[in-house]
Amino acid sequence: MYSKENKHQKTISFEVTKNDYLQHLLYSASKTPSVIQKRRRHKIILPIIYLGVAVFGIFQGNLLLILSMVAMAALWFWWFPSWERKQYIQQYNKYLDQNHVDEIGKKVKLEFNSQEIIQTEKNQTFHISYEQIRGWFETKMAVYIGLQDGYTIIIPKNDAAEIEEIKSIVYNNEFKIPIQEQLDLEWEWK
Repeated sequence: MYSKENKHQKTISFEVTKNDYLQHLLYSASKTPSVIQKRRRHKIILPIIYLGVAVFGIFQGNLLLILSMVAMAALWFWWFPSWERKQYIQQYNKYLDQNHVDEIGKKVKLEFNSQEIIQTEKNQTFHISYEQIRGWFETKMAVYIGLQDGYTIIIPKNDAAEIEEIKSIVYNNEFKIPIQEQLDLEWEWK
């Protein structure tokens, strides 16, 4: 739900679900260099070891060892990424269940004015100056406004009109929001 209050202030309201948090964690992980490197390394190391044993089988003349190690390397290479994706989802779901139970399903109201964003949730108000914004990240599921301190405002894409309203607010020259945009509209957890 969104509403325009006046020329100098705009307000949007929404609810953040567990899936919104999960998608944010997965998106963040997929953009973290250490996670990217770790996932790539885990996908490749064991198949290389299997293929090394297969080469040893060539020198031994053991056809069964060669075929079984090549098969194991291929299975690992194609099966492991799928298994690992599910592990990340399970791990993040468990993390959300243990640490963010109170935040799931919360109603959030964002007010954009000429100096700041005022975020209201559960009777708490946070004032976020536009200088604290480090970037605008958009996927097909949500819009993330990243702040310098590492906090991210998650705005789920429940309504196309709402997202257009957010874009009109963010790109409104009147508010002068310094934004570094990163569009990942085709992103999905792989």
